Amino acid sequence: MTDARIEFLEHCGEDTSLPNVYVTKTNETAFENWLKTSNTLIDGRWLPNGQGLNLDAKERARIVAFLEYERAIKWNLGKILWKDHGEAYENHYYYFMFQIVKPYSMTVKEYEYTMKTYANKLKIMQPPSMKKCESYSGANWTIQEKQLDEQSIRRAIFNGLPKPYKKHLRSGYEQDWRQMDDATFVSAMADFEAEDRTSQEDKKAEAERNKQNHKNRNNSNQGQGGSKRGRRNDNNDKKFCKWCKQAKSKFFDNHNTDDCTMKDTWQKQGKLKTQKEVHTIESLASTQEKQTALLAKLIKKLDSDDDEEANH
Repeated sequence: MTDARIEFLEHCGEDTSLPNVYVTKTNETAFENWLKTSNTLIDGRWLPNGQGLNLDAKERARIVAFLEYERAIKWNLGKILWKDHGEAYENHYYYFMFQIVKPYSMTVKEYEYTMKTYANKLKIMQPPSMKKCESYSGANWTIQEKQLDEQSIRRAIFNGLPKPYKKHLRSGYEQDWRQMDDATFVSAMADFEAEDRTSQEDKKAEAERNKQNHKNRNNSNQGQGGSKRGRRNDNNDKKFCKWCKQAKSKFFDNHNTDDCTMKDTWQKQGKLKTQKEVHTIESLASTQEKQTALLAKLIKKLDSDDDEEANH
């Protein structure tokens, strides 16, 4: 990371614009060799003056210097990876603690392992920093260790469990779930998981049985009424209900008059004609037909008479 190396060179008082510093800032091996020297460690205030020949003190100073360099790399990578890099860790931490929900298809053992892996990745993220922070040294390098201890990770795992799991862990054991060792905690979750899977499978099987029973009843009902409807449809494929037709229902053609279940309802609503009205209408229709026939004969006779007169 060139940016991280440049920051270290400037921290130690080097002029990064000089040609002789170019290799140090662009070549990783050259930079690490430079960082190991006593002069660099003293300039960077990792090694006290006069301790250049103290091998133990020099080794401790190198460890601190390289730890700082690692932080500088992490800081500059975060600037590349995240738009709001100063808030990236805080956003991920909030999601990790409060927004994850264990997928139903994931076993509790897989879930616990995945959450711990996520926590380990959070520990190596760029730490949070304020808006005007321009150097890795201004970031909060202690917060991740405090927020991602074993107790917090256990709480995040618990928070992501469905409510029935939480109830089981709280009430099903004498020991507090927060004080269980990892093996006991996973075993406690697995106990409920087995019960829950069995219960879900039973419910699914019951739903399938109910579905099949409903289907069988429908098939049975269709079989009982099929022959009667078949005979009726042999005579007349089209269905017609005179009661629904009189009531001006749009469903008059989806069943026959004998099968109508709405007749009484139509009568109560006054939508059906009385027998007297039906007889009167039929009589009028019959009389009208007779009159039409007589009128046709009369017109035909008159036309015939006109033709005879024309011939004489």
